[in-house]
Amino acid sequence: MNHFPRAVGAFALLVGLVSSVAVHAVDRFRIADVTLPTESTGNVISILGDLDEDILGFSVSLDFDRSKLRITNVELGAAVVGQDPDYVNGRVDNSNGNMVQGVVLALQEDHLDRRIPAGNGRELLKITVDVVTASESTTILNLNNVSGNPGRRNVMTDTSGRSVSPIPTLDDGRVTLESRAIEIQSIAQNMGEAGDVFLIVGQNFTEPGLSVRVCDAAAQFELLADNQTLQVTAPPCPETGWAEVEVCNDFGCDSDNEGFFYEEADEKIPVIQSVDFNTGVAGDSFFVVGLNFGEPGLTVTICGETPVFALLVDGQTIVVTAPTCGMTGWQAVEVCNENGCATEPNGFHYDQAGTEFLRGDANNDGNVDLSDGVAILNHLFLGVTAPAPCEDALDSNDSGDLDLSDGIAVLNFLFQGGGPPPEPYPNRGLDPTADGLADC
Repeated sequence: MNHFPRAVGAFALLVGLVSSVAVHAVDRFRIADVTLPTESTGNVISILGDLDEDILGFSVSLDFDRSKLRITNVELGAAVVGQDPDYVNGRVDNSNGNMVQGVVLALQEDHLDRRIPAGNGRELLKITVDVVTASESTTILNLNNVSGNPGRRNVMTDTSGRSVSPIPTLDDGRVTLESRAIEIQSIAQNMGEAGDVFLIVGQNFTEPGLSVRVCDAAAQFELLADNQTLQVTAPPCPETGWAEVEVCNDFGCDSDNEGFFYEEADEKIPVIQSVDFNTGVAGDSFFVVGLNFGEPGLTVTICGETPVFALLVDGQTIVVTAPTCGMTGWQAVEVCNENGCATEPNGFHYDQAGTEFLRGDANNDGNVDLSDGVAILNHLFLGVTAPAPCEDALDSNDSGDLDLSDGIAVLNFLFQGGGPPPEPYPNRGLDPTADGLADC
């Protein structure tokens, strides 16, 4: 939870400001109804105020079901955050399922111009909520006044520091908890051979992170227009009979042990079972584990390149050195032999790693000028190493080679109207193209 600094007075200063005032129209605290995923974290919910008049401060008290929800953070809402309140304090008690927060904009005479203006939908607070249950249900964020000394009360104070009257109306928030994990409802046309297409019908296929595995191997799939049907291509499987089908998203998985019936097994086509230690940068090694790697014609492809690889003596593990790739993020790994291929979409994750540089900035001073053209030529022909962070910076024409043309390209750009260096230029960045030069 975010702990706000203490200011003058105590929380009782706020909730005790109850006195008779002129009657106004209804003021209101309210929480809008929301739907949250079960077992989710970081959900932000706004506590709103409908204000009949300008207010100088407020307190919010609410109860919640501790078996379903946990409040992890409380922060000022949009109507308050720019006001620099003199007092902000409160507490969250997840053990008993309650929260109280008090805010006073002005406790000093020269701050009395601070106020939250009248209007509907003023965001007073934002609470961050984790859902700690896996069960679908509904629950209430209960804006509740609690007696005691001190009590917990929902109060608004006017610009004179007096509680508005009548007391604010309280509109609780209904929270609907629903699962967004995969639910497989049926599987159809699920008998045949590797390469055949079958259908999976279910729920929550539009949530992020959708993936399908059949026979413990990644399967190609397409989500049809109804958003409830997956068209799946059965990958190679070394065994006949029923194979498990598993569908996952970021919220969870569902599986069926009788997902696809393989009528014939092709024991010669590669099967990728897992890819391990597969995140990093070019030059890092990772492992591809599977079946039928010992058959003739073994090849590996990643990011359109053929990397250095070696098949270990177990015949089931390939050690692959990630090649240079001009892109970051997940790149597919394809393993083939003379009988066929297998592909894992999440083959290797290229991190955004490396040193940023400015192409053509050979002396690393942040500019491309005459001195850089001279530095490139000195580097090539006089043995004076340029201070650029890598050879890619010296490759001013991005040809993939470091030669005389790079020095000439800089000079032509500066004095003959030639084209500017390719990216990264005119701003520093990472090399967007793959080549044989040493990367930054």
